[in-house]
Amino acid sequence: AGLLGVEYELHRAAQEFVIVHFVAVLCGATALLWYADQLPFATLAVAALAVLGVLWLVGAVMQGRLAPARAVAAECVGALLLYASLAAGLLQVG
Repeated sequence: AGLLGVEYELHRAAQEFVIVHFVAVLCGATALLWYADQLPFATLAVAALAVLGVLWLVGAVMQGRLAPARAVAAECVGALLLYASLAAGLLQVG
């Protein structure tokens, strides 16, 4: 008994979302690892969670569990929370 594969087709919007966000998360993870020794732990932890969150969103869009528009909305909410925490002084950059 072999494993059954799941075959489905990604729509054009989902393909574009996945390509753009996967390249962005690779660049972000590279920068995060490059500067990891210079960042405070809280900032490093939040950035690592952001990378994991984007990877989860990419997977959800690829599996059809989440529409690309809703994934972008989730990213916007995350970015607003990050900005608010930076403005409130909860996180330090550099």
